[in-house]
Amino acid sequence: MAFRCEGILKWPVLHDIVPEKDARIDSFLLVPEQSDGYYGRDGGNRHSAELTGVLQDGGFTRLCQRFLSLFHPRNPILDGKQLMRFAKIADEDGLRCDSASCLVLLASALGVTTQPWKKPPETYADTLLRAQYKRDIAPFFENKANAEAHFLAAKKRLGFLGDSLLDIQCLFLAFIYEKTYFRHLQAWFYLQQATARLQVRLMKTGARPWVSCESSGPNDLHIEQRVFWSCFRAEREFLIEIDLPPSGLGDLPYPDPLPEPPLTFATLRADIEARGLSPTNYDSQFEERGWCYYLAEISLRRTIDDTLQHLAEGGEESWLSNASQLVRQYHELEKQRSIWRFHLPHIVQFDDDQVPDNEFAYGLRSRFLEWNELLLRPILYYVLHLPSDQTALPECVELAEKAVHACVQKIHEYQHTLRHGGSWFITRRIFTYACLVLAAARQPERRIKLPVRWGSAIRVAIETLRFWSQDAADVRHMASTLDLMFSRMCL
Repeated sequence: MAFRCEGILKWPVLHDIVPEKDARIDSFLLVPEQSDGYYGRDGGNRHSAELTGVLQDGGFTRLCQRFLSLFHPRNPILDGKQLMRFAKIADEDGLRCDSASCLVLLASALGVTTQPWKKPPETYADTLLRAQYKRDIAPFFENKANAEAHFLAAKKRLGFLGDSLLDIQCLFLAFIYEKTYFRHLQAWFYLQQATARLQVRLMKTGARPWVSCESSGPNDLHIEQRVFWSCFRAEREFLIEIDLPPSGLGDLPYPDPLPEPPLTFATLRADIEARGLSPTNYDSQFEERGWCYYLAEISLRRTIDDTLQHLAEGGEESWLSNASQLVRQYHELEKQRSIWRFHLPHIVQFDDDQVPDNEFAYGLRSRFLEWNELLLRPILYYVLHLPSDQTALPECVELAEKAVHACVQKIHEYQHTLRHGGSWFITRRIFTYACLVLAAARQPERRIKLPVRWGSAIRVAIETLRFWSQDAADVRHMASTLDLMFSRMCL
């Protein structure tokens, strides 16, 4: 709770500007009678017939190629050749009520939804770039009905799934799809089904059944590794934001610390006709970058989780007890972060002060900057809540200012509107960063020197949350809460 955005609303320094009802919230997503996303109150049946009518047989090969080109490099849990075989069968013989057709439909839905990555503009404008926003969202509104039609057709097949790797892949893609459309409770349900069936599968077959199991293909072990670590990473990212019971997947003694990458990084190019489909001017390094990103993200997720668990011990009160210890702790963890970054492969390296030109380096840079803010947050709390009759350590003040400047920087960088599976997490970070900036602005002792245009960053945060609030009630709630807090600051 200490590192969730809802926890910041309970900080004493914000007491006078946080609405009383919001200060008691433990999760915006779990507020009673919230409706998340498209399904609304009727559970999704209202539009089922209408959307299924949009779906026409044919075109699955093209959409699955698009999926492999745009989505799969970031989360390579499938066998691309197998998916394309399934897509070709669906195009030639029609859809069946089986796992293969289900996978084709889900990949097609994500192929329709996923848009090419664009480098976010390096802007510190007071308002969002509305013209660009209209360009970004136009494909989404044009494709939404088509994507939903494919997904609803896939849903009719999800009930027939078992615990094969193909079945678990279907459930994982359903999780990704729901997450992309901000239906996060629905997404969580699919993820829990995937992790439960994966655990059953692992317990039934043992840790390494492949040597003696003739029915298993030579690639099954590699696919299992990817499915396991993708599910692990996805669940851990959710649990940081929502206090729901874990599946227990992380407690399994899984023998492989990371998925094993392909022997060569030319497989994607050989499997699909990528010309004209890839948003990144696909080259020979594209798949390799994707795998470097994928492996780094899994490792980072475990490292950051361990860091947060260490920092959260004792809660916020422990952060006030020993300033010198906070500083030492920060430098030790920052050294770990620097070493970790030093070992990143060259093709996904980045500069903290410059937005990278490729999506994988951009994603890792964002993760590292978020990690740095998390390391600084206990020190920021200490400086903001130290009693007025005590003097803060100069180094703590300097580091707290660094944290606030980082928050302002990330708010501006996160104002883009490209829809993907992590968009909801970005809205929560935007809200978090805005609340931390407001806390610094609210400080009674004025120990921290604020960025000159901190107010414009708050306005950008509010507008960005309003943009995404059309998709989810919890984001709408965050936008209204932040707007009210900022209004009370300006009184």
